Amino acid sequence: MKIKFFIVVMLITAVISIVGGWDRINITDYTITTLVGIDKIDDEIKILLEYEPGHKEIPGSSTDNSDNISKSSNGEDSSSKNSNNYANINSDDILVSSGNSLIEALYSYQRRSSDDMYLGAVRSVIFSDNYAKSGIEEYINRIKGEIEYRKTVFVFTTNTKIQNMFDKQTLKTQNIGFDIEHMYKKLINSKLAIKSTVSQVLEDITIKDAGFLIGNFDVIDNKVEKNGYTIFKNAKKIGILSENESKGVNLLLINNCFSRYMIQHKSTDIFISSYTDKFKIKTDYTNGVVTFDINLNLDSDINYMSQMINLDDNDIKEIQKKISDNIEQDIIAAIQTSQTKYSCDYLNFYKYFRAKYGSVFKQINWEEKYISAKFNVNVNSKIVSTKLINYE
Repeated sequence: MKIKFFIVVMLITAVISIVGGWDRINITDYTITTLVGIDKIDDEIKILLEYEPGHKEIPGSSTDNSDNISKSSNGEDSSSKNSNNYANINSDDILVSSGNSLIEALYSYQRRSSDDMYLGAVRSVIFSDNYAKSGIEEYINRIKGEIEYRKTVFVFTTNTKIQNMFDKQTLKTQNIGFDIEHMYKKLINSKLAIKSTVSQVLEDITIKDAGFLIGNFDVIDNKVEKNGYTIFKNAKKIGILSENESKGVNLLLINNCFSRYMIQHKSTDIFISSYTDKFKIKTDYTNGVVTFDINLNLDSDINYMSQMINLDDNDIKEIQKKISDNIEQDIIAAIQTSQTKYSCDYLNFYKYFRAKYGSVFKQINWEEKYISAKFNVNVNSKIVSTKLINYE
């Protein structure tokens, strides 16, 4: 009886194995996407897709001889407009699809390819200046709805013409998506950049009275380079912060933030690196006025000096004071820019207020309260290392 049962089980297993493998799909049957770019020119949406190096030539790719056109629902050619803007893209691994809407642009690829896209390998999504200004929420929601899309995918903007971000020959790279991801991960791990992922943006979009930041990459001297942050309000771009303007932002938003400063002391340039040691923000709400007390302690190192000078204890105290003043000025400047120039809390102060005054936060207009909020900033820097500089 046991032998018969064993034979039946073996037969069933064999049948399931055969049937289960009949319609299997190999990973090689997919087009593996590594970078997605979204652009908007007038009323036309363009989607740029970069594929894994060495993948077979894509129908409709920039070097494919077939017509790289997409037609709108009424049959009109919707990719011929401004097509010269994409003439510099010349790679088997790049596809440009177009449409009068995001959906049409997505479908234009499907109408020209026998392969399905595999989105699980996407390293980054990058939005052009025009598309970011028109609003990124639709595409972010698309990512949310796609099972394959990882929610940890990085999202960025660019002020560079987006086709230049996909110009592999000029950039001299095999895969732009991997390069950008690696670059930004290194910055995050070095405490030099905030996280800029789909999951973070999905969370930020839900707060209507506040804004958020995502990283910005541009092509500078034929190299892709992180170049500040883009400010979003209601999921639309309202401005950009340069790398220099981002110093105070990083200090407020990055745990154990790393920063570099150059100060002058006794006609000598002294180069400093600082790490956040303790960071506390307290908030108060009295008589309808929001107040924040920011206390920041930093450990600093003297890396080197433009010329060697002896430093005594009084010199060290003066240098510590100058470091503290510089950092305090950067933090105050970051806050004032958000309040007066953009009237938008993209620095996440609402999180501290909401945590303490949850019921009040639901009732007030946070944008109005934030603009008039008062801030008290106190920074203390302590030199913990002089990098073996001898001082008396």
